[in-house]
Amino acid sequence: MSEWQIQIPFRERSDSLTAVGELAGKLETDEDCAVARQLVISGLMAGLSTAGQLIDRVEALDKTGRRELLDAARRLAGLESIEVVEGRRRFEAFNASAQLVAAAESPWQVCAADGCNTIPVNHSGAPVPVDVKRWWCAAHRDQAAEGDMQPRPPRLRYSPSGAIIEFDPDEDAREARAEESRRRLREDRLAERAVQAEELAGLEQAQRERLTRELHQGFPA
Repeated sequence: MSEWQIQIPFRERSDSLTAVGELAGKLETDEDCAVARQLVISGLMAGLSTAGQLIDRVEALDKTGRRELLDAARRLAGLESIEVVEGRRRFEAFNASAQLVAAAESPWQVCAADGCNTIPVNHSGAPVPVDVKRWWCAAHRDQAAEGDMQPRPPRLRYSPSGAIIEFDPDEDAREARAEESRRRLREDRLAERAVQAEELAGLEQAQRERLTRELHQGFPA
């Protein structure tokens, strides 16, 4: 992933690796510090002595080699491997996305106002499901946007072939706006062509009238 970086803190390329190790303590995170120190140790074990030599070693590697070097330094520092971190991030992103979809479709809602945990209840005070896009309690209903308290559109519909398919109302709305934009563009082009055709017809009419006047003048014999 592009966010992964190998950080080698130095002031001059001639700095000793010992000085680089000391500067590593000033990096932003504990992980960065630990990884940089491991890179220094690996450089010393490889016979390097300066920051410039360590930098040259890293720059000589391709993307895969740099990733492997960083991964090795992370393992030696007792940190999770890049693969494990990326896998967890993908899982968390997928889980967050799934929760958003579930919340958008669940009939069990909470007031949409920030910090408000009020839920819809019946006359007995028992929680009840609601079929609205976004539910707002009585105290925050003035914050509701147009259509929030309207019923949610169905998530399933029939395709032109007759199959039942899931659809995204937001995507449909975006496509409708795009189609409206295309329709207006077509109308503008047709109007422009109509103006051009009218101008051309006017020019042709003027040419015919001029030709008629010239023919009626006759020619001297």
